[in-house]
Amino acid sequence: MKLNEKILQTTHGCAVSFNPCLPDGVINELEAKWAIDHYGLDSTYGWVICRDVFPWGTKHHPEINKLFLTMEQQPGQVPGSHFKVHAPGDSFMFSHPVSGITHTLTVQEIEQQTVPQNSFGSDRWIYPTHYIAMSYTLTP
Repeated sequence: MKLNEKILQTTHGCAVSFNPCLPDGVINELEAKWAIDHYGLDSTYGWVICRDVFPWGTKHHPEINKLFLTMEQQPGQVPGSHFKVHAPGDSFMFSHPVSGITHTLTVQEIEQQTVPQNSFGSDRWIYPTHYIAMSYTLTP
């Protein structure tokens, strides 16, 4: 954010997210659904809607002569097929979304793991400590 040629830094914010692949109540909060409806967003896509705070940087609110907001798209993934696996040996065939080549993902190992909360190097945020690690092979 740039106000009257001065760059402002965000100090905090909040966000809601919508994931069409998850059942309601798991992560799709009612507030996220209201937001995608309000903005007319396609509910077959995933969305993260952020609200950030940019303090004025001065004691008094300056007159706004010029206001610029620069948004840059972060690198993203091309969406592919969704799948579920439960145990080593399970496999899933899918087509590459760009090339169309058929591949097979085969699970080699799958296990639940935990990470100690203090291993993230920050007390500012609470990070998830439980996850599932999966090793797999892709052919071809």
